[in-house]
Amino acid sequence: MLGWHLKRGGHLFVDRKHPDRAGILARWRALVSEGLSLIIYAEGTRSPDGHVHRFKAGSFLLAIEAQLPVVPVAVIGTRKVMPKGRLRTEPADVMLVVHDPIQPPAIDAPTVQDAKAFADHAHDVVAAAVRLREAASARQV
Repeated sequence: MLGWHLKRGGHLFVDRKHPDRAGILARWRALVSEGLSLIIYAEGTRSPDGHVHRFKAGSFLLAIEAQLPVVPVAVIGTRKVMPKGRLRTEPADVMLVVHDPIQPPAIDAPTVQDAKAFADHAHDVVAAAVRLREAASARQV
């Protein structure tokens, strides 16, 4: 049901087994040229344990190629709303921390290693915000 609504809303899905980099990059450029922003879930799935897992490099490679800045967003508290593997939601406080944009490195022919380094940088920003908030919550209990 959720997937149907996302597709109907114009969301771009990536076939993880057979990604079409050229097609995705063309779609990204078209969306950005229309003044739209892109949201990418860099972990690829929800975390089962609440920790920020490593970000997948593919989106970051495309961001480098398109020279699009990345705005890391830490989403904190959603695990209490709907843990992985469960469809029922519960009330809980959720916090969004929007960080400053990170400009991609200017590289003519970026490699997967370049993308991994860029992804790791964005991951570190998000993970630090999550750890800081969790530490603050633990002190309040």
